[in-house]
Amino acid sequence: MTAWAAEATDRLLSTGEAVITTSRGTVEARLERPRRRGRTALRTWSRGDNGTARSAGGTLSHSDGDGQRDEILWSLRWALLDLVEG
Repeated sequence: MTAWAAEATDRLLSTGEAVITTSRGTVEARLERPRRRGRTALRTWSRGDNGTARSAGGTLSHSDGDGQRDEILWSLRWALLDLVEG
């Protein structure tokens, strides 16, 4: 699970979007970068194999670097755990 989240984090940071597909469902994520000043937002959507759908989002505390990467990784891990717990 950590490897999936790490791979998706790398994709998010390079392209702004990522999808993780597992046997338990799918997590989609998008980074919304500010056009001017402001903070980057992370939005996630998940659809479980049992029909549940969830979404989450908010601004990131870190504007770049390892702090931002860790924050994204943490959020994606929670989204994946949420799928497993269904």
